[in-house]
Amino acid sequence: MGLHKLEEIMHTFSLYGKGKTPVAVLENGTRSDQKIFVGEVSNISAKIRAEAISGPSIIVVGEVVAQRNRWKEVQSQLALHAVA
Repeated sequence: MGLHKLEEIMHTFSLYGKGKTPVAVLENGTRSDQKIFVGEVSNISAKIRAEAISGPSIIVVGEVVAQRNRWKEVQSQLALHAVA
């Protein structure tokens, strides 16, 4: 349902001056065909339209999206320590 209202949701954020806020859309989360699309409030709708996403999706808005790469690093380090 959220994906169908993505443009409306992003428009609301834009009205409050949040156009540069990071956004991620996770399609088919936890499945083998999971895809993650990252952008900003100002451009995520166009990215999602271009990808023709239709599967169940989760929309994440905020600075936590900008920390995505840092979490990948932490997970890698934890995996290395678990093996050692």
